[in-house]
Amino acid sequence: MQFRSDEHKRRFNDLCERDKTNIKDIERCSLFYIFSGTELLYKNIEMLYTLRIIL
Repeated sequence: MQFRSDEHKRRFNDLCERDKTNIKDIERCSLFYIFSGTELLYKNIEMLYTLRIIL
């Protein structure tokens, strides 16, 4: 995957880790790629998307 910056990659990895997303889940990874590419979307992730919490 090509990231726009190191920060973009860091935010993407953060979202995937918080959601416990399998890297093979292409649809969810695509969504997180978009969310992580823009600081405004990333900062407001809680309003846009409910991250899965697996206990």
